[in-house]
Amino acid sequence: MASGAPTVSVIIPTRNRADLVCRAVRSVLVQSVSSIEIIVSIDGPDPVTEAALAQIHDPRLRVIVAPESKGAPAARNRGFEAATGEWIALLDDDDEWMPTKLERQLEIAARSSFALPIIASSLIARSPSADYTWPREVPSPAVPISEYMMVRTGLFSGDRVIQTSTVMARRAHFTQVPYLVGLKKHQDWDWLLKALAIEGAGLEFVPEALTVWYIEENRPGITASNDWRASREWALSVRDLITDRAYAAFLLLYVGSMAARTGQRDSLRPILSEALATKAFAWRHIAIYLSLWIIPPSTRQRLRGLVHGRAVT
Repeated sequence: MASGAPTVSVIIPTRNRADLVCRAVRSVLVQSVSSIEIIVSIDGPDPVTEAALAQIHDPRLRVIVAPESKGAPAARNRGFEAATGEWIALLDDDDEWMPTKLERQLEIAARSSFALPIIASSLIARSPSADYTWPREVPSPAVPISEYMMVRTGLFSGDRVIQTSTVMARRAHFTQVPYLVGLKKHQDWDWLLKALAIEGAGLEFVPEALTVWYIEENRPGITASNDWRASREWALSVRDLITDRAYAAFLLLYVGSMAARTGQRDSLRPILSEALATKAFAWRHIAIYLSLWIIPPSTRQRLRGLVHGRAVT
């Protein structure tokens, strides 16, 4: 690392969400670690966001603007290329950090036995009606990473979570494994599966909730897709990195959820049939899959709040 370079480069991709990205930036500026740079990578011309960020007067903030929009993966990759820190921490523009987030992760990184540690943490998932502390089950070396990400152990989401805004890794790791440009969904899972497959890589986890992840607010993002066929095709493209059990769960819980959300009932049978063909499915996932088609999303959210949430005060 060059003399005078920051310890951590924070990469925030954004587009057309000036208020949100400014909130994210401010949560970084109050970190207990001061040796940082913040690179806001704007995905295409966006004068409003540029003007809003120009009002934040801190030399640690840098703004780069792409000539055209190519999606969040490309925006992140541009940030990786511009970064000068030894470590890179990811932050989505609509999330924010607790003040000790980077400090706690750097402490874990310093003690890691991995040459290329990926450090994640617990988080507060904040919805308009309740807060949830996720994950309810922290990662374990005994559970393959594909199963940790894709195999749900309870009725609701949040049991197993590694969320983008909690992730920190060496800059060399991100340059060796860039984000896959053009992928409209599952970009973070795609990166994590491939990054952890590199020799010397390993996952470290801080059990403290160090990030606030805003959910269920129905905001458009840089990339968004409910195309269940595209999700299935992505899973097939990384099939060598995921177990049969993870693949069956992904079909039932994630591909199935997207198909149900968009009311594509002609997909119900083929998704179910492919999951059954793996012979690695769980019966509770079959039950959850069928419930996706029967119970309205609003009802599921209310049930989750009753079981796992707490009212926002």
